[in-house]
Amino acid sequence: MTGKAYCGKCGAGLRGDGGTSKTGETHYYYACSSRKRYKNCDLKNVKKKWLESMVVDVTAKNILQDDVIDIIATRCEKLSIAEHDNQAQRNILTSQLASVNKSLSNIIKAIEEGIITSTTKQRLNELEEQKAQLESEMTEQIVQPTLSKKQIAYMLTQFKADEAAELTEEYRKDLIECFVNSVYVFGDKLIITYNLLQKEKAELFSIEYALNSSALILSGGGEGN
Repeated sequence: MTGKAYCGKCGAGLRGDGGTSKTGETHYYYACSSRKRYKNCDLKNVKKKWLESMVVDVTAKNILQDDVIDIIATRCEKLSIAEHDNQAQRNILTSQLASVNKSLSNIIKAIEEGIITSTTKQRLNELEEQKAQLESEMTEQIVQPTLSKKQIAYMLTQFKADEAAELTEEYRKDLIECFVNSVYVFGDKLIITYNLLQKEKAELFSIEYALNSSALILSGGGEGN
């Protein structure tokens, strides 16, 4: 969860760490990076297994529901369509590339006729750079298949079908990566936000963002060591 887990007290990221007890047993936990580096935060370390299990359990119980999956699939379909509805931009790039190619052709023709000046060479270099840039942008504009709501819903429901594998590291990692936007850890609660409306990281204490991204507030989130 490094990159998704944050300290609820100072906003710094939580980083995975570990240590060995007097008995020789290794313990893994998440620690506030600000506390660890600057000693200016008092958030206790949070047991790795506990935090990850809590997030996975809550996500499975609250997000992997048919009605929520339907909402997510509907929104994802709209985003997918919007992202691929950029024909106008592709047309502009195509037109610009055609114009650059025409200018290049004229420059090359002039060179072949012996009309070579410093300005000609400079213009040739400029046009070649423009062509490379336009071709690069057009490559980025290659259309990917648009996913339908039904296809998206099917992929999401595979997490429900795989609930028997919930304890595996791969399942937990995939579930968190797919759905969880951020987790803020406080001394007595967790605030979890999900990728339902946007993928920008939720900012600490942003009530408006939390509401818009379907935040879940859990009490008793301060298990540390």
